[in-house]
Amino acid sequence: MRRLLDGNALGTVHTFESRFEWWQPGGMRGWKGQTAIADGGGILFDLGTHLIDQALQLFGPVTDVLADINRRDTREDCDADEDTVIVLRHASGTSSRLTMSSVAALPGPRLRVLGSRAGYVKHGLDGQEPALKNG
Repeated sequence: MRRLLDGNALGTVHTFESRFEWWQPGGMRGWKGQTAIADGGGILFDLGTHLIDQALQLFGPVTDVLADINRRDTREDCDADEDTVIVLRHASGTSSRLTMSSVAALPGPRLRVLGSRAGYVKHGLDGQEPALKNG
């Protein structure tokens, strides 16, 4: 992504979509699913922080934030969000749409970027996490 931006291959980027989505209809497990979002539980404070950091690193400061934070699980022991979308409007003019969901029966592409010259789509996760685990 950084190489595409640095090389101006996409032109002026107007839309950046980044997702961590999977299908786990039983809800989030452990403390993340049992801790209320106000106390740092849920998917926003887990994966969302990484997506927000990525958008800030790529497109700079934010002027506006919109959020749709949802608790989909009906279990009584689940107090956390499991399906959240954050929209960041960057001072650069780019709109970042960040989606994190553990209840996405049909996950979308990991990245989708639209610019004035071209677009880019990336399906699946990159190899960084497995590479780190393997040393």
